[in-house]
Amino acid sequence: IETVVLSFTVITPISSFSYPQSSYVLSKNDPFSTTPSINGDDLSFSIISGSLPIGLSLNESTGIISGSPSQSVISQSVTIKASMM
Repeated sequence: IETVVLSFTVITPISSFSYPQSSYVLSKNDPFSTTPSINGDDLSFSIISGSLPIGLSLNESTGIISGSPSQSVISQSVTIKASMM
């Protein structure tokens, strides 16, 4: 006779992920923060192409982008990925 112990974790898969806007106009040195709307559990966030303006950063656990942009830029694009851990 053999026995096996199994452990299960049930999570909600990602069904939606977005930020309040797809384009932002920011003032240099002014604090900024935006929080994504997301449906899913146990997620991590990463930049997969482009970059955020200097002074802004992405929280890899929450997806919140925040900071104070410190340099002027004409236009800068970034692609952010949400994935299950």
